[in-house]
Amino acid sequence: MKQANQLINNVLKNQTENHSRSQAIYSKEQIASVKYFFGNLKLTYPREYSLNVAATPERESLIRNGSAKYLADYTLEQIDKGFDFIKHEKQMGETKYLKLDVDLCIGAVREANRQRAAHQDFVALPPPTLTKAERNDELAKMRADLDL
Repeated sequence: MKQANQLINNVLKNQTENHSRSQAIYSKEQIASVKYFFGNLKLTYPREYSLNVAATPERESLIRNGSAKYLADYTLEQIDKGFDFIKHEKQMGETKYLKLDVDLCIGAVREANRQRAAHQDFVALPPPTLTKAERNDELAKMRADLDL
C-alpha cells in the first residue's frame, strides 16, 4: 500500500511539472464553468469529493485542469441540466451514478445537452436549379449513355 501511494505521488508530481509548461488559456466564462461544475460535483457527492478529488490541493488542481478542456464550452445552464440528469438517474436507481466518477459526470453533462436528430431544426433543401424539362433531358442523356 505504501508503494502504491509513493507511485501515485510521483505521478502527480511529474504531471504537475509537465502541466505547468503547457497550461491552456481559458476565458473568465470558461473558468467559471469549470468551477461551477466542480462546485456542483462537491454538492452532489460531498464525502467522495473530499476523499477522492480534494484529498490534496495538487490532486484537485490536476483533476480540474485535466477536465477543463471538456467542460469549458458549457454554459452554467447546461451544467445544471447535466446535474439534474444525474440526480434524476440516481432517484431512478441507476447504480453507476451512486459513486463519484468525474468522467461519468462530464459525460452526463454532455449527454443531457446533446441535440438529438428528432429535435434538430428543420432545414429545407434548396430549390432545384434545373427545370423539369432540363431534368428530363439530362435523364434521357444518362439513359442513352447506359445503352451504349
